Amino acid sequence: TRISPEKHPSFHQLWPQPDKVLNSIKILSDAFYRDLVLGTGHWLDILSNGNRWFSVGNLQYLTSDLTESAIGKVVKSVMSSCSQSSTHAVVDLPDFVSTGFAGADDKGIIKEKAFDSHRFFKDILLPNIGAIDSIDRNSLLLHILKSENCEQVKDLLCDCDCIPVTPDGTMLKKPSDLIDPRSNLAKLYLPEDSMFPYGQYHTKEICEILCRLGMEQETISWQDI
Repeated sequence: TRISPEKHPSFHQLWPQPDKVLNSIKILSDAFYRDLVLGTGHWLDILSNGNRWFSVGNLQYLTSDLTESAIGKVVKSVMSSCSQSSTHAVVDLPDFVSTGFAGADDKGIIKEKAFDSHRFFKDILLPNIGAIDSIDRNSLLLHILKSENCEQVKDLLCDCDCIPVTPDGTMLKKPSDLIDPRSNLAKLYLPEDSMFPYGQYHTKEICEILCRLGMEQETISWQDI
């Protein structure tokens, strides 16, 4: 009888937990994960994304800094929708499976398939920013902007048209192309000039962060003049 991926998306919960197995059978647990990672002639379809079975070779997974965050579900949804191939799947991996894979991954096969916050924003979100639902996009960007330990991810935003601007938030611009709406420079522009951050990006907290990322407060270019 074929096991349904829809009914058993957490099939990997049956796998050995490396930190809990007895020392007497640890060698079997290690061999199990080594065979899954390196393959024994071919990879088996043993991971489910809730719709289909996939092999380790077609795996993409999010690290715990994303899955355990407030944006975990949105990240997974966006990553799945941006996947370039129907043969790859974004799969939730519990920590014990990640530990088992890491211990067997002497060739770096699994490491290449892991997406942390920096890699997700760099390789998935920002290159596809214009095609992502605005609610999801804003949820992800605002979360990162407000996070204290994501400076490297914030730096990625400096070179990307990703901040919604006035008058209606449909246009996206780099932080350095914006004018701080609280500054004296703001008197030179109207909302229709698309120079101010829009909506939730217009708050004092976010404006201060955008200024650190390059939003202008005191000077403008000759071209803008």
